[in-house]
Amino acid sequence: MIVVMEGIVWFGASIADWIQALSGLLAVAAAFVAVWATFAIFKKQSEADIAREQAASEAHERREQAIIEARLQAAKVIIENSTKAVSRANTKLSRSGKSGFHLGNIPATEDDILDCHNILQSLDVLALPSADIVTRVIRARYWVLTALRRTQLIRRVLEAGEDIGSANVEFKTPLNELTRLADFSVPID
Repeated sequence: MIVVMEGIVWFGASIADWIQALSGLLAVAAAFVAVWATFAIFKKQSEADIAREQAASEAHERREQAIIEARLQAAKVIIENSTKAVSRANTKLSRSGKSGFHLGNIPATEDDILDCHNILQSLDVLALPSADIVTRVIRARYWVLTALRRTQLIRRVLEAGEDIGSANVEFKTPLNELTRLADFSVPID
């Protein structure tokens, strides 16, 4: 039933019916707002989770890159130090008298070269970042070991009371090879 009162059209419903209908609409609107708010919260959490995961991944990659750089730098320093140790042995061999090789200073030279050899041996070549550095480390191991054996030969000659010249020992080849390996600006063959 339609009732017209003072220009307002009422559709036969009482105020209680209107309030009930309005409350139903409000309940639907509230449910929609709740669903939308829940979706927005989950979306924000999901975006935050993605950002957190991305930041953690980037931090992990930076750590990995820093480890690789540290390994590379360590290998470079060890090869350079090995070159310096063999250079000192070469200098001692080319001198005579007090500054050359004698039984008093050969243990220090052996220890110096042996320390370099032990450090080179302790490097995990499988963890090194490139084939070039692996090749350099393996070749440096060989040449440092060669220098160590030559130093031990000099010791035996000196202990026997012979002249160093009779040992026919030289450090130029290991020194030249280590110098070439320590030059990272030039690729090795």
